[in-house]
Amino acid sequence: MLKLTPLKTNEKVQREQVRLLYSQGYIIQILGLISSLVVLFIYWDVVEHTKLIAWFITIVIVYIIRLRDVKKFRKLSVNEFDIKKWKNTYIISTFISGVIWSLLALFFESSWQATHQVALFIIYVGIIAGAFNSNATVFVSYLAFYIPLTAMLMYMILNQENELSYQLAFLISLYAILMYVTAIKYHNFLVNSLELRFTNENLVKDLKSANTKLTYLADTDELSQIDNRRSMNKYLLKEWQWHFENKKPISLLVIDIDFFKLYNDTYGHSMGDKCILEVANILQKNIRSDIDMASRYGGEEFVVILHNTDELKALNIAQRILLDVLSKQIPHSSSGISEYLTVSIGLGSMIPSMPNSQIKLFDLADTRLYKAKQNGRNQIMYN
Repeated sequence: MLKLTPLKTNEKVQREQVRLLYSQGYIIQILGLISSLVVLFIYWDVVEHTKLIAWFITIVIVYIIRLRDVKKFRKLSVNEFDIKKWKNTYIISTFISGVIWSLLALFFESSWQATHQVALFIIYVGIIAGAFNSNATVFVSYLAFYIPLTAMLMYMILNQENELSYQLAFLISLYAILMYVTAIKYHNFLVNSLELRFTNENLVKDLKSANTKLTYLADTDELSQIDNRRSMNKYLLKEWQWHFENKKPISLLVIDIDFFKLYNDTYGHSMGDKCILEVANILQKNIRSDIDMASRYGGEEFVVILHNTDELKALNIAQRILLDVLSKQIPHSSSGISEYLTVSIGLGSMIPSMPNSQIKLFDLADTRLYKAKQNGRNQIMYN
């Protein structure tokens, strides 16, 4: 069913409607100035010069003021302008423009040649149609221009008082109704389109947020809040390819909390969780968070990937981790080697010689971790 009144909408859509009004501002005002020059040229020989010049100066002043308003508006942020103020400013200036254009009909005389009469008719019909494109974004703005022009056009035609004028008035009435209905349809279509657009933008934003959250959840260990095994595998592949292409050393630490099962049995799983979290914090503190990665590989085992790091530098980092864990003095009465919690570390370092063979680095570090544990734990095994 055709709705013959403009749809009500929310503030966000109204803001965009006003922005669209002013977005065409420069070209609309310039076209208006050109049109007024054309009128001046066409009717110079048939209208009293004083009146015509006064009309021309008035319309030029209005267009200059409107151009100034457009310039001011374009300096504003799309989210900071006062909707009501700028909407009303545009509507009022549009109405004034419509009134001034309608006053052109007061110059009309039935003694004019047919070419001048037809030209005036075409000018009126043309600017009414042209205003549709620039003003129907906000329907009231179109009415502000459309009503004075249409009323004056009807007055001009009916004032001739001949049979042809009544027929022409009837056609103009049909044209006016058609333009009104078309403007309403355009306005309401635009409102619906903008509402749909903003709804879709919000859905996309929500979807991106949800995907970001899901990715975080999928790549993050719930307990320690550092990267998990899945995330580590992806990052190791990426890093391996970079180091292969750039012929740079990459290092990897596999870290295991010593006698962790016994720790859980002695102190309980709640304390075991705190222990996991403490070690994770120590790892995070000792790496470069922007280019390295600390991850929980599973259970009491952690993996640290060290970007562009040779074995000597990696050993230094591993030693800091070993000492930091010991310095926390976390009691571990069930440990066979110390009264405090300790870790064992396997260190692997190499310059990749083949793509997609990062498992070699992991296996190297993992094998060395096994040797560190065999050799008494609480130590680092490297080349």
